[in-house]
Amino acid sequence: MSGITIEKNDETSTRFTFTNGSLVVLIRNGDLSQEPCDALVNSTNTWMNPSGGLDKGIHQLMGQFFTDQVVSIHIAMKEDSCQIGQSRIFVAHYDDKNI
Repeated sequence: MSGITIEKNDETSTRFTFTNGSLVVLIRNGDLSQEPCDALVNSTNTWMNPSGGLDKGIHQLMGQFFTDQVVSIHIAMKEDSCQIGQSRIFVAHYDDKNI
């Protein structure tokens, strides 16, 4: 069984490293909209309804084009929009990039 090394990088981030070198995870506390990235993973509910929290914030950040795609899947699939263990990929226009 592998151990984990935990390092506090600074006041906003912590690094978890498996001692066998198989995985490094960096967790940051802050504003997601300020993170440089090419993709986001949104932990939404199974019907992909942006009812609050991070999901709602991602919809606001990514704009109407993103929300329209999510709504079209919701209309077509109802409560089966995104079951546990499944994923959906959508395009967004953010910070002059397509995500």
